Amino acid sequence: MPHETTLYDDGIYWRYSGSVPFKECREAKTEVWGLPQWDDFNFKVVDVLNAGPPEMSEPEARGSAFMDKPAAMYTHKMKVAIAANDPGWVSLGQAYVDTLDTAGWEAAIFDNLDDAFTWARAS
Repeated sequence: MPHETTLYDDGIYWRYSGSVPFKECREAKTEVWGLPQWDDFNFKVVDVLNAGPPEMSEPEARGSAFMDKPAAMYTHKMKVAIAANDPGWVSLGQAYVDTLDTAGWEAAIFDNLDDAFTWARAS
């Protein structure tokens, strides 16, 4: 399975491995939208450290941010941490961060999972 979803009391962790097309990211998002505990989540950590080379385009990465914008504008504040060290994933992550920037959620890219979780859980 290209992604695994772990729910915490305060957030969501997605771990991707292998091939990750845009469709896979969209499916991961739709798994959690509408969950009863959504209002308790303060962060999303997206881990692509073990994913293969990106199989999505920059417009698709921006599209992912556009899908998050309505939630960002109409629900509580949330942080999105992207753990990536592959230059292709870092570039796509930056496209997401730049696109989401006007929506009210914070987003950042980290080169390791510990820093991503530390930032995401910080007040």
